[in-house]
Amino acid sequence: MLKARRFEFQGLIDLSAPCESPQTQKRLYADLSAGFETYFSGNYEQHKKVFRNTERCRRNLNKDYPDLVFSWGAVTPETLKWIVDCKRSQYRQSGLHDVFACGWTGDMLHALAKQNSDDFALMAGVYRHGERIIAAEVALKSGSDLHLWFPGYDPTFARYGVGILMTLDIMKAVSGHVKRVDFGCGDEAYKSPLTTHSGLCWEGHVSAVPFRHQPLRRMNGLRAQLMRRLRIVRACELKLSGQLHGGWQIVRRAIKRSRLSMSMAISVALPELLLRGTYAGF
Repeated sequence: MLKARRFEFQGLIDLSAPCESPQTQKRLYADLSAGFETYFSGNYEQHKKVFRNTERCRRNLNKDYPDLVFSWGAVTPETLKWIVDCKRSQYRQSGLHDVFACGWTGDMLHALAKQNSDDFALMAGVYRHGERIIAAEVALKSGSDLHLWFPGYDPTFARYGVGILMTLDIMKAVSGHVKRVDFGCGDEAYKSPLTTHSGLCWEGHVSAVPFRHQPLRRMNGLRAQLMRRLRIVRACELKLSGQLHGGWQIVRRAIKRSRLSMSMAISVALPELLLRGTYAGF
């Protein structure tokens, strides 16, 4: 038992258990049940501009790095360390909360890497130039589903679009074994040309103690984004000090990058962190 007064979730597919004020989200995925070529040709017709640009990037990458090698398989300690270091550097530069700073999230990935079986495994696609890793994406395989999880690449290769190229190579590699590639929640621009379907999932919480709070649906987009980032902090940081530090980082970033004022950002963040700081969030 977690012995928590509050359990939060995001991206929940099954809503058979009751919860308070659930909000719907879209979970995007690519259907590979008919094979990669069928998937690719269908998406190419709908997003020709994007895929033509991707083809140009691949030609340039192959021209400049003809000995580049792609591999797909169970994640190795070397790849896992590279991707975690890459993501932590990205978090520092962007000002987003470092989900690996708490320690247990990295430990969880290493534990998952040891659970290697045909039905459940932590996998990775990797681009190497010689011995050097230039891009990698860690994914979780469960049965015939693949959930794309942590992508990362060397910033010096950004102009080649290695992120999208990696995702396409992964889908080609798993075709025939995986029927659905899950891109998770969110409406990032890159997801639309790479996915084929969307399904409903849920965001919400279950509380042992009633708590009066403004429902997420009443907030505009900026405040809703701030709330979701705060929930990520609470999910990672088990101590109140870590939650307050992460919350302050999010407030500073929201003020700097969005239209939120200092008073609005703090009015959302402080109640969430002070009143719910001891609640377990996942």
